[in-house]
Amino acid sequence: MRASETLRFGGVVFDPVRGSIVAANGAETVLRAKTLALLGLLLESAGRVVSANEILDRIWGDVTVTPDSVTQCIGELRRAFGPAGTELLKTLPRRGYVLTAAPDAPPSAPALMEIATPEVEIIDRPADHLLIAASVPTLAVLRPRWLGPDPEDPWLTEGIAHDITEILTRFREPVVISSNSSRLIGVEGDDFSEAARKLCARYLVTSVLRSSGERLRLSIGLEDASSGARLWSDSVNLRREELFDFQDEAASRIAHALVPQIAAAELRCSLRRPPEHLGAYHLLLRAREMIARLDRESFTEAGRLLEYALGIDAGYGNLHGAHAGWLTLRMFQGWSNDWKGDKALMEKTAKIALRLDPDNARTLSLFGHSRTIMDEDCATAEIILKQAFALAPNDVETLCWTVPTLSYIGQSEEAIRRAQRALSLSPLDPFRFRHKHFLSLAYYASDKFTDAVNWGLKASEDNPNYTSNLRVTIAALVALNRINEGKELAKRLLQLQPSLRANETARKSIYRDKTKREDCVASLIQAGIPA
Repeated sequence: MRASETLRFGGVVFDPVRGSIVAANGAETVLRAKTLALLGLLLESAGRVVSANEILDRIWGDVTVTPDSVTQCIGELRRAFGPAGTELLKTLPRRGYVLTAAPDAPPSAPALMEIATPEVEIIDRPADHLLIAASVPTLAVLRPRWLGPDPEDPWLTEGIAHDITEILTRFREPVVISSNSSRLIGVEGDDFSEAARKLCARYLVTSVLRSSGERLRLSIGLEDASSGARLWSDSVNLRREELFDFQDEAASRIAHALVPQIAAAELRCSLRRPPEHLGAYHLLLRAREMIARLDRESFTEAGRLLEYALGIDAGYGNLHGAHAGWLTLRMFQGWSNDWKGDKALMEKTAKIALRLDPDNARTLSLFGHSRTIMDEDCATAEIILKQAFALAPNDVETLCWTVPTLSYIGQSEEAIRRAQRALSLSPLDPFRFRHKHFLSLAYYASDKFTDAVNWGLKASEDNPNYTSNLRVTIAALVALNRINEGKELAKRLLQLQPSLRANETARKSIYRDKTKREDCVASLIQAGIPA
């Protein structure tokens, strides 16, 4: 099939150049790289049952992922196909998947995979050293136990466990056991050790679903199988008609609460050992904790830990992404001695992270954000950020990295909405101060200066060393004629960043509205920041 051709099958149209599906109702969906490659395999095999193992071998090759990765791609294809999705792409239990409609021309799956997969830089790794080695913790989400006068609804309990599992897999850490495996495990009483042993899981998500008519109450907990300790618990009240929204809301909140708890537990364990005795994952956890303090000494040590971890596992995508984020923050905190060199290294590091994990929405969104603040290329940033948001519309970091660009290009209301959602999903995030700052930035861009000041001051209370936040808060204070408060913050900002200049700061704030940029410069100068 030539790249310029579109392909029709089962009432939908596939455009390999755009990598998109147009459903019969006219809705277009741009597919993720792995989903696009899977579509190529299914088109090549139309009418034949393709097993999950074959898909894993053909699409992911030597990269270790769970079968939930296949499930996610299948779900994305069905949604892209529109109302006919379930009939067009069928699941045959314990056998696999079959595309029921043959294309109007026999496609070449390798050609489609070539379109879907960017050029990659091959990173050699020892054969006995798998991604994340043995250091990243493993988590399993057990099916909720049913309590109540009504008979158990297995579709409901399995669906809840699957929704939470699906969102957790997008984090890349911890490793999440397939819901197809964990749903088969039963637990008697509160003894979770046997379930953990069977699933080879360090942590278990357990829950009880109480049903009374149309009302449901889900009580959920995180268990450390090695110690038997319950690390976290919460509850969610639902009505049955709300269950279709469960994945988008309740499951997202639960997943975002679980991951920081696991990271905190693993960090506590790692602090008992010297860095040279830690794996790459635990070094990354320790570095993240140091970065969040934003004091220069800890921040510098975090950079050393990241470089040491990369020496241990150069094939760990999240580690490269974290290093790119560290370099970005170093530049904008005013701590870089070589802006041009750090910028080049950041871009190289982010590209390696994306080559290792092309569908990592967090790294992709950070890369898009860098296009805005470092290259003033909002047009390219918009494209990249749309891809990232499509991959993980409920991920906190992905949401946040889209906020500045949206604010700068005049879409401040959408920026506010995304920043507010990120805050609602991240009550335990150590970088919550950044989420508050981005909300302040979005309010400032929309001329809602009182809200900008309020959220900027809240971010400063959480972390008074975050210079990006101080700059926006100062500008908002001056816009409200609260000059003296702005001057006090400016003194602190200059203590943290003595070489700061107002014109240079505004240049990195890529407001499409020229007046907004000029107002920002004037406000900083009025507060005492040198021009």
